[in-house]
Amino acid sequence: MAETTGLPPVVDEESRVLILGTLPGAESLRRQQYYSDRRNQFWALLGRVFEEPIGPGYPDRLALLREHGIAVWDVLRSAVRTGSSDAAITHAEPNDFEGLFRAFPGLRRVGFNGTKAERLWRRHIAPSRVIADADVAVRGLPSSSGTPGRNVFPFDEKLARWRAFLRP
Repeated sequence: MAETTGLPPVVDEESRVLILGTLPGAESLRRQQYYSDRRNQFWALLGRVFEEPIGPGYPDRLALLREHGIAVWDVLRSAVRTGSSDAAITHAEPNDFEGLFRAFPGLRRVGFNGTKAERLWRRHIAPSRVIADADVAVRGLPSSSGTPGRNVFPFDEKLARWRAFLRP
């Protein structure tokens, strides 16, 4: 099994909300684009939350994030994983969140795209003094994955929870 290395963050000075996944799947890594697997509902959820059409290209999708002050990254910088399943992750190495929050102090809320991302955050990141001092509100969200699983909700339930977080 080879080590998988994630993507850089999508963030700028206007970002206020950070959405964290676990680690990009194989298709996202191949294309070097967050949430590029057609079965993943991330972009559909954001389009419905903000009641805006999602453009066909990745630059259109990134523009939607910027327009709404949303940053995207992953809890893990790298890990060993077979396939794209979060359940198959071993040898996890977290991203540098201390550096991220220092560089982008406007980030005030963090939403976890799925339970694995939240568990890894609580294990590897939350104990950091810098993170505690950043006074960042955190919240778990249902996974945008379209793959059936024990923690996967119907789309309308995901939408309601994502909307409550992104449009309080």
